[in-house]
Amino acid sequence: MKKVPDTTQSDPLGLLVESMARGGASAMIEAQEARGQRDACNSDQLPTKGLLGADRPVWEAMGIKILDDQPCTDSLFTFVELPKGWKKQPTDHSMWNNLVDDKGRVRGSFFYKAAFYDRDANIHPVRRFSIERNYERKDTDDLIEMQVRDSKKAVFSVEAPMPKKDGKRDYQASEQVEKELRGQCAQWLIDNGFPDYNNVSAYWD
Repeated sequence: MKKVPDTTQSDPLGLLVESMARGGASAMIEAQEARGQRDACNSDQLPTKGLLGADRPVWEAMGIKILDDQPCTDSLFTFVELPKGWKKQPTDHSMWNNLVDDKGRVRGSFFYKAAFYDRDANIHPVRRFSIERNYERKDTDDLIEMQVRDSKKAVFSVEAPMPKKDGKRDYQASEQVEKELRGQCAQWLIDNGFPDYNNVSAYWD
Protein backbone atom coordinates (compact mmCIF):
# COMPACT_ATOMS: atom_id res chain seq x y z
CA MET A 1 0.00 0.00 0.00
CA LYS A 2 1.39 3.39 -0.96
CA LYS A 3 2.08 5.71 1.94
CA VAL A 4 3.16 9.34 1.94
CA PRO A 5 5.43 10.84 4.60
CA ASP A 6 3.78 11.76 7.89
CA THR A 7 2.21 15.21 7.87
CA THR A 8 4.85 16.41 10.32
CA GLN A 9 7.58 15.84 7.74
CA SER A 10 6.71 18.62 5.25
CA ASP A 11 9.78 20.10 3.58
CA PRO A 12 10.69 23.16 5.71
CA LEU A 13 12.63 24.88 2.93
CA GLY A 14 9.75 24.50 0.50
CA LEU A 15 7.37 25.83 3.15
CA LEU A 16 9.61 28.84 3.77
CA VAL A 17 9.79 29.67 0.05
CA GLU A 18 6.02 29.27 -0.29
CA SER A 19 5.34 31.52 2.71
CA MET A 20 7.80 34.21 1.65
CA ALA A 21 6.09 34.34 -1.72
CA ARG A 22 2.79 34.98 0.05
CA GLY A 23 4.37 37.44 2.47
CA GLY A 24 4.91 37.41 6.23
CA ALA A 25 4.48 35.21 9.30
CA SER A 26 0.72 34.89 8.98
CA ALA A 27 1.23 33.80 5.39
CA MET A 28 3.68 31.16 6.60
CA ILE A 29 1.05 29.75 8.95
CA GLU A 30 -1.54 29.79 6.15
CA ALA A 31 0.91 28.00 3.87
CA GLN A 32 1.62 25.42 6.57
CA GLU A 33 -2.09 24.77 7.06
CA ALA A 34 -2.71 24.52 3.31
CA ARG A 35 0.17 22.08 2.92
CA GLY A 36 -1.07 20.11 5.92
CA GLN A 37 -4.46 19.80 4.27
CA ARG A 38 -2.88 18.47 1.07
CA ASP A 39 -0.73 16.00 3.00
CA ALA A 40 -3.68 14.76 5.07
CA CYS A 41 -5.87 14.23 2.00
CA ASN A 42 -3.13 12.46 0.07
CA SER A 43 -2.05 10.16 2.89
CA ASP A 44 -3.18 6.70 3.98
CA GLN A 45 -4.09 8.10 7.37
CA LEU A 46 -7.09 9.42 9.29
CA PRO A 47 -7.10 11.36 12.57
CA THR A 48 -6.72 9.10 15.60
CA LYS A 49 -9.10 11.14 17.76
CA GLY A 50 -12.62 10.03 16.89
CA LEU A 51 -11.41 7.06 14.84
CA LEU A 52 -10.32 4.83 17.69
CA GLY A 53 -12.19 4.25 20.92
CA ALA A 54 -15.99 4.27 21.12
CA ASP A 55 -16.53 5.17 17.43
CA ARG A 56 -14.19 2.51 16.05
CA PRO A 57 -17.01 -0.02 15.42
CA VAL A 58 -18.90 2.64 13.43
CA TRP A 59 -15.96 3.18 11.06
CA GLU A 60 -15.29 -0.54 10.73
CA ALA A 61 -18.96 -1.14 9.90
CA MET A 62 -18.45 1.25 6.96
CA GLY A 63 -15.70 -1.03 5.69
CA ILE A 64 -12.72 1.02 6.85
CA LYS A 65 -9.80 -1.17 7.91
CA ILE A 66 -7.78 0.25 10.80
CA LEU A 67 -4.17 -0.90 10.48
CA ASP A 68 -3.12 -1.49 14.08
CA ASP A 69 -0.04 -3.39 12.88
CA GLN A 70 1.33 -0.28 11.14
CA PRO A 71 1.95 2.30 13.88
CA CYS A 72 2.20 5.90 12.76
CA THR A 73 5.04 8.11 14.01
CA ASP A 74 2.58 10.99 14.27
CA SER A 75 0.20 10.24 17.14
CA LEU A 76 -2.44 12.54 15.65
CA PHE A 77 -2.98 10.05 12.82
CA THR A 78 -3.59 6.34 12.27
CA PHE A 79 -2.99 4.31 9.12
CA VAL A 80 -6.15 2.97 7.48
CA GLU A 81 -7.26 1.19 4.35
CA LEU A 82 -10.36 2.75 2.82
CA PRO A 83 -13.03 0.76 0.93
CA LYS A 84 -12.68 0.71 -2.85
CA GLY A 85 -13.73 4.00 -4.39
CA TRP A 86 -13.59 5.97 -1.14
CA LYS A 87 -11.42 9.07 -0.93
CA LYS A 88 -10.62 12.14 1.11
CA GLN A 89 -11.57 15.52 -0.29
CA PRO A 90 -10.44 18.96 0.90
CA THR A 91 -13.08 21.60 1.56
CA ASP A 92 -12.79 25.34 0.98
CA HIS A 93 -11.53 25.66 4.56
CA SER A 94 -7.92 24.56 5.01
CA MET A 95 -8.68 22.85 8.33
CA TRP A 96 -11.69 20.80 7.23
CA ASN A 97 -11.91 17.81 4.89
CA ASN A 98 -14.49 15.20 3.92
CA LEU A 99 -14.36 11.43 3.71
CA VAL A 100 -16.41 10.49 0.66
CA ASP A 101 -17.73 7.05 -0.31
CA ASP A 102 -17.84 5.43 -3.75
CA LYS A 103 -21.20 7.12 -4.47
CA GLY A 104 -19.87 10.59 -3.73
CA ARG A 105 -21.62 10.84 -0.36
CA VAL A 106 -19.91 12.43 2.63
CA ARG A 107 -19.50 9.72 5.28
CA GLY A 108 -17.13 11.52 7.60
CA SER A 109 -15.70 14.96 8.28
CA PHE A 110 -12.26 15.56 9.72
CA PHE A 111 -10.43 18.54 11.15
CA TYR A 112 -6.70 19.07 10.91
CA LYS A 113 -4.93 22.17 12.13
CA ALA A 114 -1.39 21.89 10.85
CA ALA A 115 -0.04 25.12 12.34
CA PHE A 116 3.14 24.22 14.24
CA TYR A 117 2.11 26.05 17.43
CA ASP A 118 -1.23 24.28 17.87
CA ARG A 119 -1.47 21.06 15.88
CA ASP A 120 -4.66 19.06 16.36
CA ALA A 121 -6.83 16.62 14.42
CA ASN A 122 -10.11 14.78 14.90
CA ILE A 123 -12.76 13.01 12.84
CA HIS A 124 -16.46 12.30 13.22
CA PRO A 125 -18.92 10.20 11.20
CA VAL A 126 -21.67 11.96 9.25
CA ARG A 127 -25.32 10.91 9.25
CA ARG A 128 -27.09 10.46 5.94
CA PHE A 129 -29.91 12.74 7.08
CA SER A 130 -29.39 15.95 9.00
CA ILE A 131 -31.48 18.93 10.07
CA GLU A 132 -29.68 22.22 9.49
CA ARG A 133 -30.46 25.88 9.30
CA ASN A 134 -29.94 27.44 5.88
CA TYR A 135 -27.58 30.38 6.35
CA GLU A 136 -26.95 30.78 2.63
CA ARG A 137 -30.16 32.69 2.02
CA LYS A 138 -29.77 36.44 1.54
CA ASP A 139 -32.90 37.16 3.61
CA THR A 140 -31.82 35.44 6.84
CA ASP A 141 -32.48 38.70 8.69
CA ASP A 142 -36.16 38.29 7.86
CA LEU A 143 -36.65 34.52 7.75
CA ILE A 144 -35.47 31.38 9.52
CA GLU A 145 -35.31 28.35 7.23
CA MET A 146 -34.60 24.83 8.45
CA GLN A 147 -33.79 22.06 6.00
CA VAL A 148 -33.73 18.29 5.99
CA ARG A 149 -30.60 17.34 4.06
CA ASP A 150 -29.91 13.99 2.47
CA SER A 151 -26.13 13.73 2.17
CA LYS A 152 -25.92 17.53 2.24
CA LYS A 153 -28.67 17.97 -0.39
CA ALA A 154 -31.84 19.74 0.81
CA VAL A 155 -34.92 17.52 0.38
CA PHE A 156 -37.41 19.33 2.63
CA SER A 157 -37.59 22.77 4.21
CA VAL A 158 -39.78 24.88 6.45
CA GLU A 159 -39.48 28.54 7.30
CA ALA A 160 -40.90 31.21 9.57
CA PRO A 161 -40.50 34.98 9.99
CA MET A 162 -37.54 36.10 12.08
CA PRO A 163 -38.93 37.36 15.42
CA LYS A 164 -38.10 41.01 16.03
CA LYS A 165 -38.36 43.38 18.93
CA ASP A 166 -38.11 47.13 18.52
CA GLY A 167 -37.06 46.57 14.92
CA LYS A 168 -34.16 44.30 15.87
CA ARG A 169 -33.82 40.52 15.82
CA ASP A 170 -35.10 38.91 18.98
CA TYR A 171 -32.56 36.14 19.50
CA GLN A 172 -34.31 34.56 22.46
CA ALA A 173 -37.57 34.25 20.53
CA SER A 174 -35.75 33.08 17.40
CA GLU A 175 -34.27 30.14 19.33
CA GLN A 176 -37.79 28.93 20.09
CA VAL A 177 -38.84 29.35 16.45
CA GLU A 178 -35.79 27.41 15.29
CA LYS A 179 -36.60 24.65 17.78
CA GLU A 180 -40.17 24.40 16.44
CA LEU A 181 -38.93 24.25 12.84
CA ARG A 182 -36.45 21.53 13.75
CA GLY A 183 -39.34 19.59 15.24
CA GLN A 184 -41.27 19.87 11.98
CA CYS A 185 -38.26 18.60 10.05
CA ALA A 186 -37.84 15.69 12.46
CA GLN A 187 -41.51 14.81 12.06
CA TRP A 188 -41.12 14.87 8.26
CA LEU A 189 -38.29 12.36 8.53
CA ILE A 190 -40.35 10.10 10.77
CA ASP A 191 -43.41 10.35 8.50
CA ASN A 192 -41.30 9.45 5.47
CA GLY A 193 -39.81 6.30 6.94
CA PHE A 194 -36.60 7.52 8.57
CA PRO A 195 -37.29 7.38 12.33
CA ASP A 196 -33.69 6.36 13.06
CA TYR A 197 -32.21 9.34 11.24
CA ASN A 198 -29.88 10.18 14.15
CA ASN A 199 -28.09 6.85 13.71
CA VAL A 200 -24.90 7.47 11.69
CA SER A 201 -25.02 3.90 10.36
CA ALA A 202 -28.65 3.99 9.20
CA TYR A 203 -30.11 4.26 5.67
CA TRP A 204 -26.88 4.23 3.67
CA ASP A 205 -27.62 0.94 1.87
